[in-house]
Amino acid sequence: DLALSCSTLIDNKTLVTGGFDNKLYVFSINTGRVVEAVVAHDDVVTCCEYFDSSNVLVSGSWDALVKVWDVRSNKVRPSFVYDDHEE
Repeated sequence: DLALSCSTLIDNKTLVTGGFDNKLYVFSINTGRVVEAVVAHDDVVTCCEYFDSSNVLVSGSWDALVKVWDVRSNKVRPSFVYDDHEE
């Protein structure tokens, strides 16, 4: 599927993208292959950003949610969901 958003580097080896299929894709920069795909939202993933200081990835979507993802274990796992904001 077409990537709409997200081009963030984690550890200079990993690229994360999100798009119209509601997923976050984790790519290896060395191989160019998807190493993980996660159904991240109930609608299009419109943005994401990696925060090195806390080792989390934050994604936003047209589903009006902002999600925080723990990437410490080299896997993308949900950590927290912010849903108390206006669309």
